[in-house]
Formats: sequence, structure tokens, C-alpha cells
Amino acid sequence: MILRPALIASILVTPALAQPPRVAADTPIVQSLAAQVLGDLGTPDLLLDRGADPHHAQLRPSQARALSRADLVLWSGEGMTPWLERPLATLADGTVLDLDQVAGLRLQPFQPSPLLDMSDPDTDEADHDHDYDHEGHHHEGTDPHVWLDPQNAIAWLDAIAARLAALDPA
Repeated sequence: MILRPALIASILVTPALAQPPRVAADTPIVQSLAAQVLGDLGTPDLLLDRGADPHHAQLRPSQARALSRADLVLWSGEGMTPWLERPLATLADGTVLDLDQVAGLRLQPFQPSPLLDMSDPDTDEADHDHDYDHEGHHHEGTDPHVWLDPQNAIAWLDAIAARLAALDPA
């Protein structure tokens, strides 16, 4: 039996198409949204340990491997995970979706929550700088917690679905 080039190519290509795109997400929130889009097709890799500070993290070797293997990296943006900017430039071989840049987001100025104000009520802090959050991180400008607005989370879901569909139309 003689195998034709087209038949050989289809045999070689089929296993690659059977695999859904590998997805890496920077934060647990983004991983959860991506998991909703992927459904039973797979679980996105998480680049930030649960409970870790999203503003100041470092990749472990296993997370760096996940980043380099990903077909799609979902990044909350520089405001939330600035430490990821350099690894994205050097390690990410796949597509990077900067969720901060998704069209139609309703961005808000940073406004600290009284729920996160951990100042000592027994001290006289009349001019306590409320631009700092519970971890002492300085926030100013746009609030990086974009997903807290449900309309923004919907926009992110749409953008993730569109990017995954472009990578794997099936």
C-alpha cells in the first residue's frame, strides 16, 4: 500500500488538532474564568500560587515551564501582576492576551475599601494615607481589580473565548 502525501499529512496533523490549546493564567480569578470557557477540554495552568501577593511574585521553575509551554497566556496586566511583564517577554512563546487592554472595560479610579483599612484604631492617624491597601502597597490611578465589575468579567470571558476560538476553531 502506497501512502499519499496528503494522507500522511492528515495522520500527522490529527493528534495536534485533538489537543485543546494550553492556557496559563496569572491569577486564580483569571484561571477560574478561563476554566469556565474551556469547560471539560482542560484546566488552565496557574502562574500565581493561591494566596500569594499578585503584585510581588516570582515564578517557580514549574510555573516558568507552564508559561513557556502555553499556547495562550492570560495576563491581568501590569497593574495587577507587574512581575510577569519580563517573563512574558522572555519565556512566553504563545499568544499573550493582556486583559487590561480588552475593549469595553469599565475602568475605575483606585478607591481603597474601608474593609481593607488595617490601621490601628487606637492610634491617632488623622492623615493616614488611604491610598495604601491592606498589604501596604501603594495604589493610585486605575484600580487593577477590574473583574470586580461583573460587566468587565463578562468582557474578559468574551475575549478569552474569542482568542481560544481563534487558536482552535474546533
